[in-house]
Amino acid sequence: MAIYLLHFSWLAAAAIALSSIPTTAAAAELKLLSIGDGDTIRVSGNTGINKTTVRLACIDAPETSQAPYGNAARQALQAQLPIGTEVSLRTKATDRYGRTVAEVLKGTTNINQALVQSGVAFVYWQYIEGCDLETFSSVARGKQQQHCHLTKWASGPPTLTTGVKNETLRLRLYG
Repeated sequence: MAIYLLHFSWLAAAAIALSSIPTTAAAAELKLLSIGDGDTIRVSGNTGINKTTVRLACIDAPETSQAPYGNAARQALQAQLPIGTEVSLRTKATDRYGRTVAEVLKGTTNINQALVQSGVAFVYWQYIEGCDLETFSSVARGKQQQHCHLTKWASGPPTLTTGVKNETLRLRLYG
């Protein structure tokens, strides 16, 4: 019985200690330092220490070299997140380049979903795991019904990078 009580006390103490650690949804606010392209940002803690590059999870946007849509995606992200904006992250993973892969929140607004909804990014179905599939599906369907301008990233079907240097994947979006 004494061993059981000791074990129970240890578990209770651990539960109390863990409850004081913020969850990813309630993570400390971070400040936006810069925007790379339409789906990559750089953030730091309020002290400016611990700078982190963040790849927005579950979406993809044209590269800045895919004119004019790459620049449009970057400008849309800049409009959503001006430099110095406080954001929080729902971290999903770390990619092979060492970037944090996360959903970015500005208050209660999911920036990843907002970019898809605005038409400058699309849902990256290959990497949807860990994100709200139902909400992303709904946002993507809404853009499809509005004949999203993503079909104009390039002449013919848009060229979307697969993450492998010099390799592209051709997809026809929305028809």
